[in-house]
Amino acid sequence: MLEKLFAHLSALGVTQYRLKDCALAGTYALGLVLIVRRILMGNRGSLPPGPKGWPIIKNILDIPAEYQWKTFLKWSREYRSDVISLKVPGATLVVLNTMKAVDDLMVKRSHIYSSRPRMVMLNEVTVRMRHDWIFGIMPYGDRWRASRKLFSQYVDKNGIRPHQLTAVRRFLPRLLATGSAEDLDGKLRLVAGDFILSSAYGLDIRDADNHFVRLSQDALMSIIPGVHLGGYVVDIFPMLKHLPAWFPGAGFQRIASKSREMVYEARHAPFKFAQEQMEKGTAKPSLTSALIQSLDKDKTPDYDCRLEAVQDVFATMYLAGSETTIIAMRNFIVAVAAFPLVLKKGQMAVDSFLDGRLPTFEDRKDLPYVDALVEETLRWGGFSFIGVPHCTSEDDYYNGYFIPKGALVLANIWAVLQDENIYGPKTERFQPERFLYEDGTFNAEIDADPEFGFGRRVCPGKDVVREALWILIASFLAVFDIHDAVGEDGKPIDVDKIANLRSKSTSFLRLLPHD
Repeated sequence: MLEKLFAHLSALGVTQYRLKDCALAGTYALGLVLIVRRILMGNRGSLPPGPKGWPIIKNILDIPAEYQWKTFLKWSREYRSDVISLKVPGATLVVLNTMKAVDDLMVKRSHIYSSRPRMVMLNEVTVRMRHDWIFGIMPYGDRWRASRKLFSQYVDKNGIRPHQLTAVRRFLPRLLATGSAEDLDGKLRLVAGDFILSSAYGLDIRDADNHFVRLSQDALMSIIPGVHLGGYVVDIFPMLKHLPAWFPGAGFQRIASKSREMVYEARHAPFKFAQEQMEKGTAKPSLTSALIQSLDKDKTPDYDCRLEAVQDVFATMYLAGSETTIIAMRNFIVAVAAFPLVLKKGQMAVDSFLDGRLPTFEDRKDLPYVDALVEETLRWGGFSFIGVPHCTSEDDYYNGYFIPKGALVLANIWAVLQDENIYGPKTERFQPERFLYEDGTFNAEIDADPEFGFGRRVCPGKDVVREALWILIASFLAVFDIHDAVGEDGKPIDVDKIANLRSKSTSFLRLLPHD
């Protein structure tokens, strides 16, 4: 390349130019380089269509702070392409807006689309922070495969069910005592912490002020922004990671320092507690105690490494499972307030079968409407309208477009879950019947699985989340009615306005015992 450039300049007489002509020579050289670059890029193909953007900052100002998924779908329609692209400093962002595009790339070409992008805030801002033990954000590779295998091996939903049932039975009277959905998140956080921490570590969780619940929740809240695109400015401009904490605009350094301490404690403290209880002979049955007993029978040279790896898996179990349960259950309550006929139909289904008793997991096969409610809650409300970014491990082409190695690839989960070709008409409405056959039996041919990711990065704990939602929803229907859905002005809230409150607030609802 350089030899051809020099030959071209020589042919033009560049070597004979006087000093005053250097600027002209530079112009020729730059022009030639740009032409060659253009030719090479042309050979690779063009990126998927998208907004033009600005110099230096590129498309940063084009991406809205809220409801990005709606804007991405709008652009997809404007450019008449399932796949669109944007440029941000240091990266190409590719957004998949249909299930076909997601299936073609993240599923069928998962060997290319299964890694994770560089997460500067979580893994690089401070040397000791290193949150990459969370296998949900690990790059694709041997370590990730080993962690996922451990999760599937040791996180047994059958062993978790008794803890889920106990936690829900504790949750119902707490919610009933308040008579409203105020601080619903706090109560849901407690029920999620109850069944996850008790099943994983044998902890007895009775109140929201429990040290381990607060510790795990604080750690989770410190991690979430760093997982999502542009959560911190240092993720967009990695060079800022070298700024000292006292420098204006480097507040992320102080956040990182606090996060490091909280996440370390959330990762180690519950596991250490379970170990100490086992040494004392007072440990309650848990995944940790079962694992340690299994490893102790056959202490291999890599015993400590295996113990630490499973410790990471159990910590991930809480960080991944608690927030999804909280958001989904909150959305269910908002949904049945917005669509009271669905609430009544769910109550009738549960009442006619249970005859006044509370549900158990053994009832699941006989209550298909509750399964449909779980799927519609995941589809309509969702807990992740845009998933954690994937990252391409090599160059690829799709529909004539070039997708470069290292591109950040997002699935527009919201757009997929709104697709009427998959879920039927009126996808903006909450209609569990879309998951039922005409005879009322559950239709397992469609589901809300897009909420749990795609391809090799699909969430391995999705069955645990679904079962937690099932017992929560079935129990709620058996116990509660929702009344007086009014706004702050005291006036009734219409369906559209209530629907807009999903994932935000439920304090406008009054809960009464179900007759």
